[in-house]
Amino acid sequence: KSPLTIFRELVGPAAVMAAGTMGAGAIASFLLAGAWFRYDLLWVIALMLPVFVVSADSASRIGALNPDQGMFSLVRERISPSLAWFILIVIVPVHLLVTMGQVSVMVSAFKSLIAPISSEAVVTGSGPLWLDIALSLGLAGATLWLVFSRGYKRLERIMTFLMVLMLLCFLVVGLRGLIEWRAIVSGFVPSLPADLPLPGGNGARVATSSIIAMVGAAIAPAALLGLPYLSAGSGSGRDDLKRAFRTSVSFSAPMRRW
Repeated sequence: KSPLTIFRELVGPAAVMAAGTMGAGAIASFLLAGAWFRYDLLWVIALMLPVFVVSADSASRIGALNPDQGMFSLVRERISPSLAWFILIVIVPVHLLVTMGQVSVMVSAFKSLIAPISSEAVVTGSGPLWLDIALSLGLAGATLWLVFSRGYKRLERIMTFLMVLMLLCFLVVGLRGLIEWRAIVSGFVPSLPADLPLPGGNGARVATSSIIAMVGAAIAPAALLGLPYLSAGSGSGRDDLKRAFRTSVSFSAPMRRW
């Protein structure tokens, strides 16, 4: 078997959820925080990871223990119908805007591949509007076709490949950054860096805003709402939870198949 196939068997659906929680918004938030404040906000990641693990595990258990009910049905019946409607009303327009931003990034990246874009064009957003609209519709349609034309298995393969690629890129950047290990270590000490003035403006980049963006992007409500559905679709029940956890930790089942 190829290394990618072995990795996909070990990771499985985790690649899909990693793509949901570590999407374009999360990556952009972390990259901007690092570009602006260097290693000074690394402590936020260390404190955020346990919260994310507990949240994702709790959401998965809700789906495994309630396979016949959707997440919104559980919220409506066990908490309040008003809360279910509030979550729906808020999450739909928010993620519509998020999707528009992600498609915009895809269009800019695609245009830079076929024709180099000058820095002035990037800043001003110049260019024919019809071209941006056509590329947005084309790239969005191609993405949906890749996801739904062959079902979940194709989605899992695509997400696994992209996650491996992202891991390699992060590894290269991380190894290059080891020469600044003193600054990296000091970044795990909680502190708030000073605000940075905006170039050519009167405003400032505030560290607390970056912290809010990092936490909000990593603990994405849509991903946590989607986890129970994947968990319920896996066919796992109460008796399977401990066994599935042991299998995930030991990698015994995938390694036996290999």
